[in-house]
Amino acid sequence: MEFQDNYFESEVIEGFFVTSMMKRSWAAQLEILKDVDSICRMHSISYYADAGTLLGAVRHRGFIPWDDDLDICMMRDDYNRFIAVAEKELQKIAGGYCLRNIRTDDSYTELFTRIINSREINFKPDFLNKYHGCPYGMGIDLFVMDYVPSSAEESEFLYLVLNTIDDLIVSVLDGKVDGDKLVEQTGMIEEMLHVRIDYNRPWLNQMLRLEESLFSMYSGQEAEEITVMPLWIKNKQYKWQKSWYDRTESLKFDRFMVPVPAMYDCVLWKKFGDYMNNVKSAGMHDYPIFRKQETALVQAIGKNPYVYTFSEEDQKVLSKNTLKQRVKQFLKLIGNAHDQLKNRSKDIQETVDILTNYQEAAIMIGTLLEEKTGEGSQSVRSLENFCELIYRMHEAVLNQNKSEMEALLEMIKSQPELIESKIREEIELRYEVAFLPYHASLWEHLESIWEAAQSDRDCIAYVIPIPYFYKKPDGTAGELQNEINEFPHYVSVIRYDTFDFSSHDLDVIYIQNPYDEYDSAMSVHPFFYSPNLKQYACQLVYIPPYFVKEIDEKDERAVANIRYSCAVPGVIHADKVVVQSEKMRQIYIDILTDFAGGKMRAQWEEKILGMGSPKMDKRTEKKDLIHLPEQWMSVLKKQDGNLKKVLLYGTDISVLFHYEGKMLEKMKRVLELFWDNCEEIALIWIPFGRKNQIVEKKYEKIWAAYHELVTQYEKQGWGILGTSDHINEAIQLCDGYYGDRGYAAQACLDRMVPVMLQDVQY
Repeated sequence: MEFQDNYFESEVIEGFFVTSMMKRSWAAQLEILKDVDSICRMHSISYYADAGTLLGAVRHRGFIPWDDDLDICMMRDDYNRFIAVAEKELQKIAGGYCLRNIRTDDSYTELFTRIINSREINFKPDFLNKYHGCPYGMGIDLFVMDYVPSSAEESEFLYLVLNTIDDLIVSVLDGKVDGDKLVEQTGMIEEMLHVRIDYNRPWLNQMLRLEESLFSMYSGQEAEEITVMPLWIKNKQYKWQKSWYDRTESLKFDRFMVPVPAMYDCVLWKKFGDYMNNVKSAGMHDYPIFRKQETALVQAIGKNPYVYTFSEEDQKVLSKNTLKQRVKQFLKLIGNAHDQLKNRSKDIQETVDILTNYQEAAIMIGTLLEEKTGEGSQSVRSLENFCELIYRMHEAVLNQNKSEMEALLEMIKSQPELIESKIREEIELRYEVAFLPYHASLWEHLESIWEAAQSDRDCIAYVIPIPYFYKKPDGTAGELQNEINEFPHYVSVIRYDTFDFSSHDLDVIYIQNPYDEYDSAMSVHPFFYSPNLKQYACQLVYIPPYFVKEIDEKDERAVANIRYSCAVPGVIHADKVVVQSEKMRQIYIDILTDFAGGKMRAQWEEKILGMGSPKMDKRTEKKDLIHLPEQWMSVLKKQDGNLKKVLLYGTDISVLFHYEGKMLEKMKRVLELFWDNCEEIALIWIPFGRKNQIVEKKYEKIWAAYHELVTQYEKQGWGILGTSDHINEAIQLCDGYYGDRGYAAQACLDRMVPVMLQDVQY
């Protein structure tokens, strides 16, 4: 399976921050799924995307951004056939594959199978190449669907028996039952089911096997409904029509096409309710899925090469104290010398102390300027003259020569302006800032600050796109890249290799990449690592190049991912970090305090600024009509040439088969409404799943009527009929979305396009 290098970069997807290692783990799991799929095809075994993976395929066309695992399911017969051949076949593909279930591992306590690519962390080149740079053992979960008996009496009995066994297993796992009580309760189950438990063998494994045998008691002839039994035990309503899985369709899932039940809309409603509600549930494991392996890696070798470890030494890396900064401090010191001396003239000792301070500061600045501009320069001479006046003033004060003091005060009054003018002739005193973006696409997160700097006459702004490289699966550097030619034409950019950082007294350097070498996907050139940059500027400022939806501190998954972009070298070394909100500031402070220790909290409170994201509010973008199909143009434009409002209407064949005639009538009413308003509103109808359908006999009539409706709409020509290939263009064009749940609705929500979901009842 091929992935572009930039696939693995950290990014914000639908307002949720996804880390680079999460991307690599996704790719590794897709690689496992591809191998499982090949075995299923080879042996004519049916499987389906399940749970979050099914929801991801329908709503996101890939992983749900806050999900971290893959789930598939099979009917029991297919599952048994898969288990019989899978490990042997998988071993032919890659040596590390194995299955974990109650048949292969007596200590395993789950009633589903884990298909894993390795039982250990693996840095071998072949492993990293196959699994796209993810060294952690990854897997996918395989759940089994069994039949729920149609007989209410048999269903109730099965439910009670399974709950009895399951309650005992849970009590044992929780340490609440042992010894004589365990033997007694086990005996009751033995008597009820006419089985025998061998106490010389692992008790827990035998009980789990007993449960599994009960799961598969019934056949399709005895049932109309199916379920995943371990979940049915917890919720008796967790079951659905077996007919929903009679047909299979394929939906896009990232770079893969996954099989799904044709009636996936029904399945999703049953499992999730209104599945357009984005719920970040905790799931069945720690998040991220490789969290325990990260800890194990540190315990094994003392560090994790992908994760930065805090060092107090890093806090001792000081920013540059530039000549310009010292000159400005000196000019500020003497700026009100006249008034200060005049007000203190009656206090001899205090006046002498002030004069001594001026003299010492002038000598220090003069020495530094002499090194920069050479002996006898105008700026140095002006400071020598100032020192002479200060000395004479010192003598006049000691001698209480008032007339001399008054004359010298008038002469000192003009000195600050004169000294500044001479210094400005020889060195640059304007405020100098350098912006170091690496991706042109992320420039918008710095642009508003750059515009402010550009408009300030006392500021020089340099935009220096810095080079970066993507990392190969083994972590070594790929080809160096620079996007200098991709920045907006109105931004004057400087090649990084022509800018001499050591010859500039930079006041601020703004960075966007905080990871230095600790990112599994990419790295900027090492010259631009944060500790090195500190020697070239008075302040290093990090601006996160993303904007996420506001995070609730109780949202463990969102906070866990932000940690990977917060506890990093660029944040530690930066003098200031500007985050999108006060709420995000508190999250950063809490993460850094936990990361570096409680005694440093005050430092983070001073460093992290919740000033808002500098990302510019985008100007209203003109709709790009250049690459649209020609037949769309006549529909999109009014007679006067202006664009109509555009509405995207999305319908899904799975929903049609769910509601049948009611949904068909609903579609007709919608089309009639927009036909009446077609002079002002351009309708783009994309009926998902309208091609290559294998329709069961019971759906033939509704399918024929639906097909006739689509054909009639296309012939009339007042609206646009698109396909799933046009979905991205339609989403970019539309001013609103109406229709069924799914990817188009979710994509519009992500773009903040108004969305109204279709209700068959209205």
